[in-house]
Amino acid sequence: MKTSNIIIIAFAASIIGGILFLFVDAKKHKKEIENNISFKEFPLATFSVVVAEKGSDLHLDWSDSTIVKVEYIKDKKTPSKMYEVVNDTLHVYGGLRNFVKCKKIATIIGNKPFWVGVNSFSPDSLTIRMNGGSLYYNNDRGNKNEKLDQKTFNLGIIANDSAYVEINNNKLHNLSVKSDNSKIINNCYIKSVNATLSNKAEFISLDKIINLAVEKDSTCQVRITNQNVY
Repeated sequence: MKTSNIIIIAFAASIIGGILFLFVDAKKHKKEIENNISFKEFPLATFSVVVAEKGSDLHLDWSDSTIVKVEYIKDKKTPSKMYEVVNDTLHVYGGLRNFVKCKKIATIIGNKPFWVGVNSFSPDSLTIRMNGGSLYYNNDRGNKNEKLDQKTFNLGIIANDSAYVEINNNKLHNLSVKSDNSKIINNCYIKSVNATLSNKAEFISLDKIINLAVEKDSTCQVRITNQNVY
């Protein structure tokens, strides 16, 4: 056999061997992760206000049920308090990831959470107050290309302390924004926006706004795309 052929065969064998090694290693890694993670589900009393406390990792989804599913990680200490419902308010604390399901919400408050993900709610109105941290609001049940008068709602956002808020695929009638040193990104069709920005705040809209009113200082940024009316 020619030396060149031997080199080619050896090279091909090394590639195939490397691919097989990576495949086996990936399956092993996935199995280790599955063995180290478990979930437990608990019922919750009803609430309409959600407070994501410092360091919390919260995923909030619409459902007819009112429950929380907690992700436990092997060898990771379980906090003494993960969540509690006080009067009409659910408090979620840091330490473990929590998946909460409920039928409706009126207010979401974030006190420097690690992550808040909100999905598939279409309330009559909603207030989001972020004191730092990140929040992502999506609606998988909606279609932003439908007519404005279908399942629209009013949204108020108050953000400060370098908070990040992103709103996607909802239908908004009125959006009220008050932002201090925070970033808000909108990807929804909106009839009317009234925004007050200060201290290097940013408001970015990737979709159409019919009526837009902004009050800001010289340190702030406003960027609007797909805009027909300014």
